[in-house]
Amino acid sequence: MSTLRRIARVLAIVILISFFGGCRQDELCYLHPHKMPVRVNVDWKRFFPFERPTGMTVMLFSDDENGTVYTELTNTTTHAYIHIPAGTYHTLVFNQSITEFGSFSFRDMGTHSTAVVASQVGSRWYTRGEYGTVAVDAEWMAVGNEYDCVLEQQEIIEHGTITVNKNNTKSVSEGELVDEDYILAHVTPRNIIQSVRVYVHIEGIYNLRSARAALSGMSEGYLLTQGKTLNSEVTYLIEEFAETRDPDDPTKGYIVGSFSCFGLPDDHQATVEENNLFLQCLLVDNKTVKTFDIPVGDKIEKVITEMTCQEGGETLTEEHIELHLHVKIDLPDVEPVDGGSSGFDAEVEDWDEEDVDVQM
Repeated sequence: MSTLRRIARVLAIVILISFFGGCRQDELCYLHPHKMPVRVNVDWKRFFPFERPTGMTVMLFSDDENGTVYTELTNTTTHAYIHIPAGTYHTLVFNQSITEFGSFSFRDMGTHSTAVVASQVGSRWYTRGEYGTVAVDAEWMAVGNEYDCVLEQQEIIEHGTITVNKNNTKSVSEGELVDEDYILAHVTPRNIIQSVRVYVHIEGIYNLRSARAALSGMSEGYLLTQGKTLNSEVTYLIEEFAETRDPDDPTKGYIVGSFSCFGLPDDHQATVEENNLFLQCLLVDNKTVKTFDIPVGDKIEKVITEMTCQEGGETLTEEHIELHLHVKIDLPDVEPVDGGSSGFDAEVEDWDEEDVDVQM
């Protein structure tokens, strides 16, 4: 009997150890906060000279095995709170929400390395398929990133709030701040959209009534977390030009048009065939149309314009792409449709076209 009693006592001790060990583990789990709200501070000073946005999107990409993404949409543009567990995060911030952009589509937003904003497709008169997809003018957009933002488990324990319920059970309230905010990241978004200005210098400009153009070989979009443009290409239309006459020689002058886009592809090599300007000129007789197909990939010049920030007098730089084309065109003399001097018309209408050679 003594042997049996000893065995029974040992078994009892083992059972008690297992029981209390399990209870202790469960209790620790209850006392252990799993998430906490972190604060992401955002400064829009580098979006100058554009107005402060009316809302923003804040995304935290976790490096855990599930690749979890936490997103906060808010009309507060100085900061945002997001509830997250411990881990390392990549922070992405941009103005407005995805649905508020009419000229963009967003793709592959579930992974930070693939998140893309791309141009929407749209075209009216331009149908030359050899120059690819026609894109809509881009809206102004600012993007900011901060990498390797770490939230330690100890921070969650220190900031978590432990409460006691009516039944005296302990629980953790995820989402209540204790003492001061925990700041995970400071992000300063910058403009990623570039202006393109196309100058076409023309001899015989007095015969020109209106013009329209298409520029191919521009980037389709932007990798939001990598800070570079896509290598896929689209074409942009220029449907309004302004005319300037040479004050010393009214037969000469230039027209200038512009559009906004993501810029050149990341792998652009500035070779002549990478970009093409398709230009149509309607003459003052309102029926003669001259068409020009001009390779211009080696004539795109990046012009850096410095602006002064309104906040603190900090000097910021905003990058513009300007395209200067010196095209010598001998437009034929035609009788204006009204019998007199017909002024330049910036509006685009449907025309018939006639191809002509261009001297560069």
